[in-house]
Amino acid sequence: MNLRIRGFTLVELLIAMVIILILAGIVMAVISRTKADVRKVVCLSNLKQLGEAELMYAQDYDGYFPSFLNTLPGHNND
Repeated sequence: MNLRIRGFTLVELLIAMVIILILAGIVMAVISRTKADVRKVVCLSNLKQLGEAELMYAQDYDGYFPSFLNTLPGHNND
């Protein structure tokens, strides 16, 4: 009785590696696109919070919004 244990050939292993690499590339593309979308959402949330803070300031100070012009170098603090 001649029992021979047969393993994978080099071609089969290479094909399996190529398939895994292609799938990994697809997953990485989806992840990078998702990260970009998350950054956009975070930026919009920060802008909304800044706008709401300005509106709250204006409510407390009779409708006047904060002015940053007087804090710039070269301007008088009148």
